Amino acid sequence: MKGEDIWESHISKDVEEGYLVAFTDGSFSKEKQKYSYGVLIIDKNKNEIPLYASGKNIE
Repeated sequence: MKGEDIWESHISKDVEEGYLVAFTDGSFSKEKQKYSYGVLIIDKNKNEIPLYASGKNIE
């Protein structure tokens, strides 16, 4: 984003202090009436846990 290594500047410190870190993203296509999302969780042991799915918007 700014050419900054956010792992070094922020995330590694948070993880070492015991914080759970999560990155999220999502989208929705009005044309296709479809959504998707993704989450990456990093726990205190530096395990990366991905969560993701997609589906149809039902009205």
